[in-house]
Amino acid sequence: MVVDFYFHQYFGKKGLEFIDNYESPYYCSDPNVTEKTVGSEYVYDSNNIRINTRTDMMQYAATAIKAIDAPIQLEKIIFVIHHSEFNHNCPNETLVFYEDGCVVKTTERTRDFMDRIFKHAGPSYSKMREIAKQVNGHSGHSCPYVQGKIAFMPIAGPMKKDVSWISLSHLLEYREHPNDNGYTRLEFFSRNFLDLQVRVKTFEKRMAPAVQLYAAQHRRLMDATHQFDVDIVRRDTRSTKTVMHKQMLEMPKKPLLNEIALAEKLVRVTYKEWKNDNPQLKDCPYLEELDKLFFT
Repeated sequence: MVVDFYFHQYFGKKGLEFIDNYESPYYCSDPNVTEKTVGSEYVYDSNNIRINTRTDMMQYAATAIKAIDAPIQLEKIIFVIHHSEFNHNCPNETLVFYEDGCVVKTTERTRDFMDRIFKHAGPSYSKMREIAKQVNGHSGHSCPYVQGKIAFMPIAGPMKKDVSWISLSHLLEYREHPNDNGYTRLEFFSRNFLDLQVRVKTFEKRMAPAVQLYAAQHRRLMDATHQFDVDIVRRDTRSTKTVMHKQMLEMPKKPLLNEIALAEKLVRVTYKEWKNDNPQLKDCPYLEELDKLFFT
Protein backbone atom coordinates (compact mmCIF):
# COMPACT_ATOMS: atom_id res chain seq x y z
CA MET A 1 0.00 0.00 0.00
CA VAL A 2 1.40 3.39 -1.02
CA VAL A 3 0.42 6.15 1.38
CA ASP A 4 1.36 9.83 1.22
CA PHE A 5 1.63 11.10 4.78
CA TYR A 6 2.68 14.68 3.91
CA PHE A 7 -0.92 15.67 4.51
CA HIS A 8 -0.79 14.32 8.05
CA GLN A 9 2.50 16.11 8.68
CA TYR A 10 1.03 19.35 7.37
CA PHE A 11 -1.80 19.15 9.88
CA GLY A 12 0.67 18.26 12.59
CA LYS A 13 2.63 21.47 12.02
CA LYS A 14 -0.50 23.63 11.94
CA GLY A 15 -2.05 22.27 15.15
CA LEU A 16 -5.32 20.51 15.83
CA GLU A 17 -7.50 23.62 15.96
CA PHE A 18 -6.62 24.19 12.29
CA ILE A 19 -8.79 21.20 11.32
CA ASP A 20 -11.94 23.07 12.29
CA ASN A 21 -11.75 25.67 9.51
CA TYR A 22 -9.53 24.04 6.93
CA GLU A 23 -10.91 22.76 3.62
CA SER A 24 -8.54 20.01 2.58
CA PRO A 25 -7.11 20.03 -0.98
CA TYR A 26 -7.34 16.24 -0.86
CA TYR A 27 -11.12 16.08 -0.89
CA CYS A 28 -12.15 14.20 -4.02
CA SER A 29 -13.66 16.32 -6.78
CA ASP A 30 -16.50 13.82 -6.97
CA PRO A 31 -16.82 12.20 -3.51
CA ASN A 32 -19.91 10.18 -4.53
CA VAL A 33 -18.08 8.04 -7.09
CA THR A 34 -17.55 4.43 -5.99
CA GLU A 35 -15.33 1.62 -7.14
CA LYS A 36 -18.35 -0.46 -8.12
CA THR A 37 -20.04 2.18 -10.30
CA VAL A 38 -16.93 3.30 -12.18
CA GLY A 39 -15.18 -0.05 -12.54
CA SER A 40 -11.84 -0.15 -14.36
CA GLU A 41 -11.76 3.67 -14.73
CA TYR A 42 -11.73 4.14 -10.95
CA VAL A 43 -8.84 6.35 -9.83
CA TYR A 44 -7.15 5.76 -6.47
CA ASP A 45 -5.47 8.71 -4.83
CA SER A 46 -2.50 8.29 -2.50
CA ASN A 47 -4.32 10.36 0.14
CA ASN A 48 -7.38 8.13 0.25
CA ILE A 49 -7.63 6.06 3.41
CA ARG A 50 -7.32 2.39 2.51
CA ILE A 51 -7.24 -0.14 5.34
CA ASN A 52 -7.15 -3.71 4.09
CA THR A 53 -5.06 -5.41 6.78
CA ARG A 54 -3.88 -5.02 10.37
CA THR A 55 -0.56 -3.84 8.96
CA ASP A 56 -2.28 -0.96 7.19
CA MET A 57 -3.90 0.08 10.47
CA MET A 58 -0.53 -0.02 12.22
CA GLN A 59 0.96 2.22 9.52
CA TYR A 60 -1.73 4.84 10.02
CA ALA A 61 -1.33 4.61 13.81
CA ALA A 62 2.44 5.11 13.53
CA THR A 63 2.11 8.34 11.52
CA ALA A 64 -1.08 9.78 13.06
CA ILE A 65 -1.16 13.15 14.80
CA LYS A 66 -0.94 12.68 18.57
CA ALA A 67 -3.45 14.56 20.69
CA ILE A 68 -5.04 14.45 24.13
CA ASP A 69 -8.51 15.10 22.66
CA ALA A 70 -9.36 14.47 19.01
CA PRO A 71 -11.49 17.22 17.39
CA ILE A 72 -15.25 16.60 17.30
CA GLN A 73 -15.99 17.18 13.63
CA LEU A 74 -19.25 15.24 13.22
CA GLU A 75 -19.54 15.73 9.47
CA LYS A 76 -15.88 14.85 8.82
CA ILE A 77 -15.33 11.75 10.96
CA ILE A 78 -15.70 8.55 8.94
CA PHE A 79 -14.70 5.99 11.58
CA VAL A 80 -13.34 5.76 15.11
CA ILE A 81 -11.10 2.79 15.79
CA HIS A 82 -10.31 1.12 19.10
CA HIS A 83 -6.80 0.14 18.06
CA SER A 84 -6.55 -2.90 20.34
CA GLU A 85 -9.16 -4.64 18.18
CA PHE A 86 -6.73 -4.61 15.27
CA ASN A 87 -3.41 -4.79 17.07
CA HIS A 88 -3.45 -6.67 20.38
CA ASN A 89 0.09 -5.53 21.20
CA CYS A 90 -0.60 -1.80 20.91
CA PRO A 91 -1.38 0.54 23.81
CA ASN A 92 -5.01 1.20 24.62
CA GLU A 93 -5.54 4.06 22.19
CA THR A 94 -8.15 5.54 19.86
CA LEU A 95 -7.63 6.38 16.19
CA VAL A 96 -9.99 8.95 14.63
CA PHE A 97 -10.14 9.00 10.81
CA TYR A 98 -11.42 12.09 9.00
CA GLU A 99 -12.78 12.19 5.46
CA ASP A 100 -10.03 14.47 4.18
CA GLY A 101 -7.28 11.99 5.11
CA CYS A 102 -6.31 13.29 8.54
CA VAL A 103 -5.79 10.67 11.28
CA VAL A 104 -5.57 11.62 14.97
CA LYS A 105 -4.28 9.27 17.67
CA THR A 106 -5.32 9.83 21.26
CA THR A 107 -5.08 7.98 24.55
CA GLU A 108 -8.68 8.99 25.30
CA ARG A 109 -10.78 5.83 25.60
CA THR A 110 -12.97 5.13 22.60
CA ARG A 111 -16.19 5.10 24.63
CA ASP A 112 -15.27 8.46 26.22
CA PHE A 113 -14.63 9.97 22.79
CA MET A 114 -17.97 8.64 21.49
CA ASP A 115 -19.71 10.03 24.59
CA ARG A 116 -18.36 13.45 23.64
CA ILE A 117 -19.72 12.98 20.11
CA PHE A 118 -23.17 12.05 21.41
CA LYS A 119 -23.30 15.02 23.78
CA HIS A 120 -22.38 17.27 20.88
CA ALA A 121 -24.98 15.71 18.56
CA GLY A 122 -27.93 15.89 20.97
CA PRO A 123 -29.52 13.02 22.92
CA SER A 124 -27.34 10.94 25.21
CA TYR A 125 -26.65 7.32 24.32
CA SER A 126 -29.05 6.18 27.07
CA LYS A 127 -31.85 8.21 25.47
CA MET A 128 -31.00 6.80 22.05
CA ARG A 129 -31.38 3.27 23.44
CA GLU A 130 -34.88 4.17 24.68
CA ILE A 131 -35.77 5.58 21.27
CA ALA A 132 -34.49 2.38 19.67
CA LYS A 133 -36.68 0.30 21.98
CA GLN A 134 -39.73 2.28 20.88
CA VAL A 135 -38.86 2.06 17.18
CA ASN A 136 -37.50 -1.49 16.94
CA GLY A 137 -39.03 -3.15 19.99
CA HIS A 138 -35.56 -3.58 21.53
CA SER A 139 -32.28 -1.69 21.68
CA GLY A 140 -30.13 -4.67 20.74
CA HIS A 141 -26.67 -5.72 21.87
CA SER A 142 -24.90 -3.07 19.75
CA CYS A 143 -27.34 -0.18 19.57
CA PRO A 144 -26.49 2.42 16.89
CA TYR A 145 -26.72 6.17 17.41
CA VAL A 146 -28.86 8.02 14.86
CA GLN A 147 -29.73 11.70 15.16
CA GLY A 148 -30.76 12.81 11.69
CA LYS A 149 -27.76 12.66 9.40
CA ILE A 150 -25.41 12.10 12.36
CA ALA A 151 -25.29 8.31 12.52
CA PHE A 152 -22.71 5.99 14.07
CA MET A 153 -22.79 2.22 14.38
CA PRO A 154 -20.54 0.06 16.60
CA ILE A 155 -18.71 -2.56 14.58
CA ALA A 156 -19.18 -5.13 17.36
CA GLY A 157 -19.84 -5.23 21.07
CA PRO A 158 -21.80 -3.05 23.49
CA MET A 159 -21.24 0.65 24.07
CA LYS A 160 -20.16 0.05 27.69
CA LYS A 161 -16.93 -1.40 26.32
CA ASP A 162 -14.32 0.24 24.08
CA VAL A 163 -15.32 -0.70 20.54
CA SER A 164 -14.83 0.72 17.05
CA TRP A 165 -17.52 2.82 15.35
CA ILE A 166 -18.23 3.73 11.72
CA SER A 167 -20.14 6.75 10.44
CA LEU A 168 -23.16 5.60 8.43
CA SER A 169 -23.54 9.21 7.28
CA HIS A 170 -20.43 8.66 5.14
CA LEU A 171 -21.00 5.07 4.02
CA LEU A 172 -21.68 4.90 0.28
CA GLU A 173 -21.79 1.14 -0.10
CA TYR A 174 -20.64 -2.18 1.33
CA ARG A 175 -20.02 -5.44 -0.43
CA GLU A 176 -18.31 -8.79 -0.12
CA HIS A 177 -14.54 -8.53 -0.18
CA PRO A 178 -13.29 -9.44 -3.69
CA ASN A 179 -10.66 -11.85 -2.30
CA ASP A 180 -12.20 -13.14 0.93
CA ASN A 181 -15.92 -13.73 1.53
CA GLY A 182 -15.31 -13.66 5.27
CA TYR A 183 -14.66 -9.92 5.01
CA THR A 184 -16.86 -6.96 4.10
CA ARG A 185 -15.47 -3.97 2.22
CA LEU A 186 -16.87 -0.59 3.27
CA GLU A 187 -16.52 2.38 0.94
CA PHE A 188 -17.05 5.91 2.24
CA PHE A 189 -17.24 9.34 0.65
CA SER A 190 -14.06 10.60 -1.04
CA ARG A 191 -12.98 7.02 -1.87
CA ASN A 192 -11.95 5.91 1.60
CA PHE A 193 -12.00 2.17 2.37
CA LEU A 194 -12.14 -0.07 5.40
CA ASP A 195 -12.17 -3.88 5.25
CA LEU A 196 -13.88 -5.58 8.20
CA GLN A 197 -13.57 -9.19 9.28
CA VAL A 198 -17.32 -9.73 9.24
CA ARG A 199 -19.61 -11.34 6.68
CA VAL A 200 -21.90 -9.14 4.58
CA LYS A 201 -25.10 -10.68 5.98
CA THR A 202 -23.88 -10.10 9.54
CA PHE A 203 -23.07 -6.48 8.70
CA GLU A 204 -26.53 -6.00 7.16
CA LYS A 205 -28.16 -7.40 10.29
CA ARG A 206 -26.21 -5.02 12.52
CA MET A 207 -27.05 -2.07 10.30
CA ALA A 208 -30.82 -2.73 10.13
CA PRO A 209 -31.69 -1.07 13.50
CA ALA A 210 -29.87 2.10 12.39
CA VAL A 211 -31.87 2.25 9.17
CA GLN A 212 -35.10 1.82 11.14
CA LEU A 213 -34.15 4.65 13.50
CA TYR A 214 -33.30 6.88 10.55
CA ALA A 215 -36.55 5.98 8.78
CA ALA A 216 -38.66 6.78 11.87
CA GLN A 217 -37.03 10.20 12.24
CA HIS A 218 -37.33 10.91 8.52
CA ARG A 219 -41.01 9.99 8.47
CA ARG A 220 -41.71 12.22 11.47
CA LEU A 221 -40.09 15.10 9.57
CA MET A 222 -42.16 14.39 6.45
CA ASP A 223 -45.39 14.20 8.46
CA ALA A 224 -44.62 17.46 10.25
CA THR A 225 -43.99 19.32 6.98
CA HIS A 226 -47.26 17.95 5.58
CA GLN A 227 -49.20 19.05 8.68
CA PHE A 228 -47.85 22.60 8.46
CA ASP A 229 -47.85 22.76 4.63
CA VAL A 230 -44.14 23.49 4.50
CA ASP A 231 -41.70 22.61 1.72
CA ILE A 232 -38.30 21.14 2.55
CA VAL A 233 -35.23 22.64 0.92
CA ARG A 234 -32.41 20.11 1.04
CA ARG A 235 -29.06 21.78 1.59
CA ASP A 236 -26.87 18.68 1.40
CA THR A 237 -27.61 16.19 -1.37
CA ARG A 238 -24.83 13.88 -0.14
CA SER A 239 -27.14 12.45 2.52
CA THR A 240 -29.35 10.93 -0.19
CA LYS A 241 -26.36 8.98 -1.55
CA THR A 242 -25.64 6.98 1.59
CA VAL A 243 -26.53 3.32 2.05
CA MET A 244 -28.65 4.26 5.05
CA HIS A 245 -30.85 6.64 3.04
CA LYS A 246 -31.22 4.24 0.11
CA GLN A 247 -32.24 1.36 2.38
CA MET A 248 -34.72 3.65 4.15
CA LEU A 249 -36.49 4.31 0.84
CA GLU A 250 -36.90 0.56 0.30
CA MET A 251 -38.43 -0.10 3.73
CA PRO A 252 -42.18 -0.61 4.19
CA LYS A 253 -43.82 2.11 6.27
CA LYS A 254 -44.26 1.32 9.94
CA PRO A 255 -46.94 2.78 12.25
CA LEU A 256 -46.08 6.17 13.71
CA LEU A 257 -44.36 6.27 17.09
CA ASN A 258 -46.41 6.83 20.21
CA GLU A 259 -44.63 10.11 20.94
CA ILE A 260 -46.31 10.63 24.32
CA ALA A 261 -45.12 7.24 25.57
CA LEU A 262 -41.65 7.92 24.17
CA ALA A 263 -41.50 11.34 25.87
CA GLU A 264 -42.43 9.76 29.21
CA LYS A 265 -39.66 7.19 28.88
CA LEU A 266 -37.10 9.82 27.92
CA VAL A 267 -38.03 11.90 30.97
CA ARG A 268 -37.36 8.82 33.13
CA VAL A 269 -33.98 8.32 31.44
CA THR A 270 -33.15 11.98 32.07
CA TYR A 271 -34.08 11.55 35.73
CA LYS A 272 -31.84 8.48 36.02
CA GLU A 273 -28.94 10.36 34.43
CA TRP A 274 -29.50 13.27 36.81
CA LYS A 275 -29.34 10.91 39.80
CA ASN A 276 -26.16 9.26 38.48
CA ASP A 277 -24.51 12.65 37.94
CA ASN A 278 -25.41 13.77 41.47
CA PRO A 279 -24.54 10.94 43.91
CA GLN A 280 -25.14 13.25 46.88
CA LEU A 281 -28.89 12.92 46.17
CA LYS A 282 -28.92 9.56 47.97
CA ASP A 283 -29.14 11.55 51.20
CA CYS A 284 -32.06 13.65 49.98
CA PRO A 285 -35.17 13.04 52.15
CA TYR A 286 -37.42 13.51 49.10
CA LEU A 287 -35.66 11.00 46.85
CA GLU A 288 -38.14 8.21 47.52
CA GLU A 289 -41.03 10.49 46.63
CA LEU A 290 -39.28 11.56 43.43
CA ASP A 291 -38.73 7.92 42.46
CA LYS A 292 -42.45 7.23 42.90
CA LEU A 293 -43.31 10.27 40.80
CA PHE A 294 -41.21 9.15 37.85
CA PHE A 295 -41.67 5.39 38.00
CA THR A 296 -45.28 4.81 39.10
